[in-house]
Amino acid sequence: MKNILNIFLLMVLLPLSLRAQCPAFVNIPNGPQDVCDLTPNFDYLWNETYWLDPLTLLHDMGEGPVELNVAATDVCTGTLTLRCFLFLDLDHDGIQETVINSDSLGAYAPGMVPFGNSANPNYSGGTPRRFDGRPLPADQQYRFALEVSGDGTNQTARLRWNTLSAPGMYVNPELPYGAHKIRWIAANNAGDADTSEYLFTVRDCKKPTVVCLNGLSVNLMPTQMITLWASDFLQYAEDNHTPGDQLMIGIRKSGAGTGFPVDSLGAPQVSVTYDCDELGTKIVELWAKDRSGNADYCETYVIVQDNMGVCQWNGTVQLGVCVNHWCTGGPVSGWNFDVQISAPGLPPFIVPDTFTVDANGCRQASPLNGVPLLANYAIIPTKNGDPLNGVDVFDLMRISQHILGIQPLSMPYGGIAADVNKSYSITSFDIVETRKLLLGIYQEFPANTSWRFVDKDFVFPNPANPFQLPFPETVELTGITDSTIQDLNFVAIKTGDVDCTAIPGFSGAPEVRSPAALLLPDRRLRAGEILDLPVFPAEAGEWMGLQFGLKFDPELVSVEAILPGSLPGWDDNASAQPRPGLVNAVWFDAVPRAARPAQPLFYIRLKALADVQTGKLFRLSEMPLPAKVYTGDAEPRELKLQFLPVPDIDEWIGEPAPNPTAAGAILPLQVPENTAVQVAVWDLQGRLCWQWKTDTGTDLQQVNIPAEAFPAPGLYVWRALAGNREKSGKIARQ
Repeated sequence: MKNILNIFLLMVLLPLSLRAQCPAFVNIPNGPQDVCDLTPNFDYLWNETYWLDPLTLLHDMGEGPVELNVAATDVCTGTLTLRCFLFLDLDHDGIQETVINSDSLGAYAPGMVPFGNSANPNYSGGTPRRFDGRPLPADQQYRFALEVSGDGTNQTARLRWNTLSAPGMYVNPELPYGAHKIRWIAANNAGDADTSEYLFTVRDCKKPTVVCLNGLSVNLMPTQMITLWASDFLQYAEDNHTPGDQLMIGIRKSGAGTGFPVDSLGAPQVSVTYDCDELGTKIVELWAKDRSGNADYCETYVIVQDNMGVCQWNGTVQLGVCVNHWCTGGPVSGWNFDVQISAPGLPPFIVPDTFTVDANGCRQASPLNGVPLLANYAIIPTKNGDPLNGVDVFDLMRISQHILGIQPLSMPYGGIAADVNKSYSITSFDIVETRKLLLGIYQEFPANTSWRFVDKDFVFPNPANPFQLPFPETVELTGITDSTIQDLNFVAIKTGDVDCTAIPGFSGAPEVRSPAALLLPDRRLRAGEILDLPVFPAEAGEWMGLQFGLKFDPELVSVEAILPGSLPGWDDNASAQPRPGLVNAVWFDAVPRAARPAQPLFYIRLKALADVQTGKLFRLSEMPLPAKVYTGDAEPRELKLQFLPVPDIDEWIGEPAPNPTAAGAILPLQVPENTAVQVAVWDLQGRLCWQWKTDTGTDLQQVNIPAEAFPAPGLYVWRALAGNREKSGKIARQ
């Protein structure tokens, strides 16, 4: 009897044990997968205006074929089915916002994906976006399909592409470069299921193709050197993903290093130089690197010759160059200069700046040996970098005053500083370009250098108009014999700095006075709430210019816009967000404008992404746009923020803002729980235009008065009742 009982228990428990393992996957990867693409980029796939490749910044995203398959078994019921979810990050923000559901493949139009559906129930909906741009009928466009083989016990599934016209012909899907994920689900009719998912990254692994010219033959220049450029040896370079004009090209002497050649600053090395010690056949490596960091090279040669015998020439020339600031004549540091030499019968060549600087800001050149007699010299000074040095909102004010004829700039050099777009004129476009630099939209002036240099000995025919005739930005010396050249002087002008505050600048710059304050309500916002936060001046006065950078946590709040207030001329160009968590603002006028504590200067439109307190959210940035205001007497004052607490009382009614308004308004208030609130708006004829009521004031912090409450421009009367409190006033519709 005992044996019979054991056999019975074994027959009952064994199927339960087996079912606990059914169904089961047999080939799921153990971790993230690396999909290395070596194929050409297809112009007709993932190429629409709404797609953006983060590497090339083109609207044609790079893609590669991906094998997505799984095998599973179910020995318990023999009713195995496989399905999957493909999670795609198509906007390259690190979030897989688009989901391909194998149960819903028939709902997707051919050639389309449901962009942005990851947060929807059952991953439904989404915005249809095209991935197959081939000019073919819809039934020949690619679509996602699940290819299944096997039976209910052993089954293999592949997520692939096919077409309606040929449903039995499958290809692996071409997925954009980036980090994606797939989730596989195996289930049977008994309700048992197994789920497994893994990440996979699609990336470009193919090295560029670079083809060299078959050798060069060159002669040393009279300087006993010759510089050859990478472009001198390049026949062509191409890549499967990076466009040819975006490939980085570099060159080095063979055996001088490994990997893609770079200089001491990490920039591509684009030239090689040979001298009298390197005559004969020399091997060079010509490199190309794509946007993904893949690099390859070809080798070629150059035959360095001295057919003119310059290696035996003993000519010597000594140069000395000085640069001084235009405001005070003080020395300027950090500049460089090149010497361009030409001689009869020879092409021009450049001697790079390798000269040292003395205490007066002058550079004494090492002797130039091997230069020909009767040569011509062009001395070319340069200084770039730090474009914001000396540039602030006061420069915008001064350029505007010059254009309007209120106060002219110091000419001629102040005019050259104001010409930031190098149009050889002073226009409102110079103001536009300078403001973009201050806001962080530009990292440098796109059409100009940070500094310009003018021959000190040049006499402007009309100093009031320095652009009447071209002014020399080099010093040219002709027919020089074997001698020493001294006393070459330039005037240095910082681009955009019309008031001489650049470093080095003049010592008479106005001293910054006590700080001015911007007042902001210390409001508590709940996640999802939108608020136009008014910003007031702490004290009455007159302002001509304002600049600041406002830092915040982009995970807690988003700044939707900076809206105009009482400052005239504030528009969409007055602010910008150059990166997440930073909004810059620049406002100015040519004449003083009133700033009143009762009138908001501007509004910050916020959208709370989490519960947050405004007083703990914002802080002023120090660089590269220091916060300052220029008062009516053109004196600078530092800015600071002050947050005013909202009264912590049971019943409190604020003022609607903005006032005047171009649309609707927001009425801040605070009431205890279960308090009736009523807000109404009338026109001046006593007609009721809008009314709103609630019987409970739980968590009520503001009432949104819509634009339809003010049907036409004019003055309106508002009244609010909250518990035992009543408040009324007037509001203007622009």
